[in-house]
Amino acid sequence: MTRSATNGGRQRVWLAFAGIISGIGIWGTHYTAMLGYSPGLPTRFDTGMASLSIAATIVLSTAGWTFATSYRSDRWGGEAALGGLLVGLGLVAAHYIDMLGMSVAGHIYFDFDLVAKSVGAGLTLCVLAGWLVYGQRMKRYPVLASIALSLGILSLHFIGMAAIRILPDPTIIVTGSALGIEQLGGVVVTIAVAILSVGFAVAVYDRRLSGQSRLGAERLATSSAALRAIEEHYRFSIDANTQVPWVADATGAMIEIGPLAEVLTDMPIRALMGNGWRACVHDDDAPGLAANSPFEWREGAVIDSRYRIRQRNGKFRWFRSRGSARRSLDDGRLLWYGTLEDIDDQVRASAALSLSEQRYRLALQATDEAIWDWRHDTDWIDWSEAVGSQLGYLQAQAGTPLSWWSERLHPDDRTRVVQELDTALADGSTRWGSEFRFRKADDTYADVYSRGQIVRDDDGLPVRTVGAMLDISERKHVENNLRWTATHDALTGLPTRSLFSEQLAEALTVGGDTDERVGLILLDVDDFKMVNDTLGYAVGDASLRLLGDRLVKLVPASAIVGRLGGDEFGVILPGISAGEAWLASIAQMLAELNAPFVLDGQPINIKASIGGAVWPLDGATAEELLKSAAIALNSAKSEDRAAIRTFNGDMRVMIETQAAMLTQARAALENDRIVPYYQPKIDLATGAIAGFEALLRWNHQAYGLQPPSGIAAAFEDMSLAARLTDRMIDCVARDMHNWLAAGVNFHKIAVNGSAVDFLRGDFSDRLLGALHKADVPPSLLEIEVTESVFVGRLAKHVERTLNALSEAGVTIALDDFGTGYASLSHLRQFPVDVLKIDKSFVHKAAHISDDDIAIVRAVVGLAKTLKITTVAEGVETMEQAVQLRAVGCDLAQGYLFNRAVTAAKVAGLLDAPRFVVDREACQVLC
Repeated sequence: MTRSATNGGRQRVWLAFAGIISGIGIWGTHYTAMLGYSPGLPTRFDTGMASLSIAATIVLSTAGWTFATSYRSDRWGGEAALGGLLVGLGLVAAHYIDMLGMSVAGHIYFDFDLVAKSVGAGLTLCVLAGWLVYGQRMKRYPVLASIALSLGILSLHFIGMAAIRILPDPTIIVTGSALGIEQLGGVVVTIAVAILSVGFAVAVYDRRLSGQSRLGAERLATSSAALRAIEEHYRFSIDANTQVPWVADATGAMIEIGPLAEVLTDMPIRALMGNGWRACVHDDDAPGLAANSPFEWREGAVIDSRYRIRQRNGKFRWFRSRGSARRSLDDGRLLWYGTLEDIDDQVRASAALSLSEQRYRLALQATDEAIWDWRHDTDWIDWSEAVGSQLGYLQAQAGTPLSWWSERLHPDDRTRVVQELDTALADGSTRWGSEFRFRKADDTYADVYSRGQIVRDDDGLPVRTVGAMLDISERKHVENNLRWTATHDALTGLPTRSLFSEQLAEALTVGGDTDERVGLILLDVDDFKMVNDTLGYAVGDASLRLLGDRLVKLVPASAIVGRLGGDEFGVILPGISAGEAWLASIAQMLAELNAPFVLDGQPINIKASIGGAVWPLDGATAEELLKSAAIALNSAKSEDRAAIRTFNGDMRVMIETQAAMLTQARAALENDRIVPYYQPKIDLATGAIAGFEALLRWNHQAYGLQPPSGIAAAFEDMSLAARLTDRMIDCVARDMHNWLAAGVNFHKIAVNGSAVDFLRGDFSDRLLGALHKADVPPSLLEIEVTESVFVGRLAKHVERTLNALSEAGVTIALDDFGTGYASLSHLRQFPVDVLKIDKSFVHKAAHISDDDIAIVRAVVGLAKTLKITTVAEGVETMEQAVQLRAVGCDLAQGYLFNRAVTAAKVAGLLDAPRFVVDREACQVLC
């Protein structure tokens, strides 16, 4: 028999003795205590129940100590506590079975609260005793266990006896085969002696066995010490190893696993034991794990699996399990011995590397660039697949020498590109890039852009250059198209002003080299606005396109034609001769250019004016030459239609004068030197002042007050004209406010509005806003407009603006009537309240001529029919005033009555006597 078997047999014998002794001890303690209990009545104990109680106590005590010694858990000692509970149940059985077998001359009652307390106290202390003896693996507490067991026995007995209440009853006679109190002592003494005898015999036997095994124990101690050294060496080896050893049975159920597994997997060891480890495997890995784990009954089989294990925090980590099948040394079973290794970091690193490589492969496949890697020690270039797919060189994917690349550079680019590359390699640069043409496999050239990163050694010498070459042919084509679009007119295909100016500068440079003159022609279509207004923009665009085509055909092949904007064209004529030949060539071109042409079956008559200049006579630079030609063109358009003018010095004086006017106007606005003067309007019937017209005056910094003719050019400039009108409106509104505040009855003030003002969409809002700001009623203002604003594309916009002003209460006056294009339809279309007869019909002589007075009479008659007030301008003599009153003209203004005065003098004029129109004083009567 082996030693372990011997020890196991001795343990079972001692457990049996412990159970018997504990049972008898509990029973004996109970009956010993009963000797001290005397209810004062005859008391006997049934022998059968006494035998049953001692038997139950012995059986339960033996079972309890046996169960407690089978304890294996590392944590809480549950088996030991349950063993103590069985012992406690034996104690309860001994006491209350005996109580049921007790006979007494009276009635026995139980206090069940105390019964429950006695049972609870007894069981609790017995459980504690069992846990103290076997519940701690490293330390045991036999003394404390004994005390707890004794207290449990005593607590149950005495609390249980306190729960009994006996009521004497003389009628009850205690009889039968039962022990009395006087016989109970002998039984207890006999049992105690028997316990001591048996215990002594067992002790002697155990001592003998101990003596025989002392020598074996000494030998065992020596062997154990050696075994502990081996175990310690093994334990330290295992602790230092990052791999976890494990042992599994043939089915893969874990039998043993190293404690490091708890650290690596963040799972308790018990969760991994058995088949618990399979429940922790990731669902995606479980099927493959079953297929790749050959748990077979054969020696030498191996497994190598990778799978993810779920940790307590719910996350997964990768592990590698490797093992082989071997037979155990003790029982010869086929077991699996292996190791578990945490490879999560390796797997993730490998996955990241694979992902990076995949991204690199995909990037190479997705890009159109031919990636190249040039090693300088061998002058060998490795190419990506794009060198075949993009450039057609499939064989180059295996690599090429450097010379293969340089040979395919365009001959015109080769020297430059090689020099740029050599310079970058020599000057320590880390980057190189160049744009050039590269011959493809089909012998066509592609525009490419190549760039590279230069890798250098510790000495700064280039060892490797890695880069990419991209085919940019399509992009270059698009860029060229965009460049052409940016520099050429979309309608005619001719160069725009910016390109035309560059070409003019180049022509002047060539002319300087060849000592040849260069002519410049600027051409502008006369009244082209009328074409758009009458025939529509589509016809206008088609006309410009045909005009451009005709112009290109008329000029020499060396000439350059451009569209400079709108209906303006330019022509550069290199190598011309000045003088009559130059003018003759221009005249001939203009004659052919102005010939009618047919568009969609409809004849179109377009006339153009031309201004010309010659380099270097009329300008040393392209900018100066353009200015000279523009001056000549303006002169041609101002003097006549379809005219030709070449530049001369007088034209420059005129332009300089206009520029000076614009400068003076800006200075007057910036320095607040614009002031309104007020000329009265006289009622011809009464001689009273019926209102005033505000006339613009400006103060020159040196010459004082000036008429508007000194800045006449400003009224043709859109920006300055609008600013001048705004300044006049603000000043007049301020003066009107002051007059109202002073109680001056000025009747109505007229202010002029130009065509430029009506181009602004906010003119009515601006005018009414100024009046509102000055707190002046709109009914006190009159706006004068000329006939020219009523015609053309402005008509609709003017109509909306005038209607808005009229609805607000502003009076609308049509100025210079009879000299423009206004007709009766305009008087019906627009809200006209006043007609101003132009002074050209009035002040030609001291009296108005018969023809002019006839026109005035007709105008007045028309106005009276339409209920429109008439005002005559430029009245300078009494004869003119009498004639106007005679034909029924309502109002008149002019030097006869008064010149324009400042705002401060308006009140004085209103207080002066009325003007008398004396018919007798006239020598010429109507």
